[in-house]
Amino acid sequence: MEKGAALGLVTDARVAEMRAAYDASEAEMARLRATYIAPRDGVNALLISRGTSPVSSGVSLAELLRRPELDYDALAAIDPARPPLSRKVTEQVEIEIKYEGYIDRQLRELAEQQRLESRALPEGIDYSGIQTLRIEARQKLDRVRPRTLGQASRISGVSPADIGALIVYLSMGGLHHEL
Repeated sequence: MEKGAALGLVTDARVAEMRAAYDASEAEMARLRATYIAPRDGVNALLISRGTSPVSSGVSLAELLRRPELDYDALAAIDPARPPLSRKVTEQVEIEIKYEGYIDRQLRELAEQQRLESRALPEGIDYSGIQTLRIEARQKLDRVRPRTLGQASRISGVSPADIGALIVYLSMGGLHHEL
């Protein structure tokens, strides 16, 4: 949106509105992560009524919101300090908190893929001599001759275990020692 504003396609007021919504979402997520609820009768009654297990120790509102049986609105009864927020902001908060574990995992996988993408494979590597690779992987790698581990990981018939074996082989200086 900021690029659109720089090009004159979006008004400054719209950009300010977007920034305010983003800031409100960030503040609310931080508040939910920092607000702990004790396992009182009212809390556990709400949890049980929503079909989720009661708590026996303090739990953050963010942890409760991650439960599939609960949504942001359901937590209002046990969250007296809740600020007034627009529906757009509360939806964003709920989505980000519910899916942050999945998003974090995807980001880690992306970082690993980028690391593999940048790791070059030696040009003259003899895949047929790497006994820890499956036969199919040796044949495919020998035929395709990928330049990086990232390219190798995308070859049909080359498994993540084969990539792991290739990484170990390369970390040993490209020399394979039979145990």
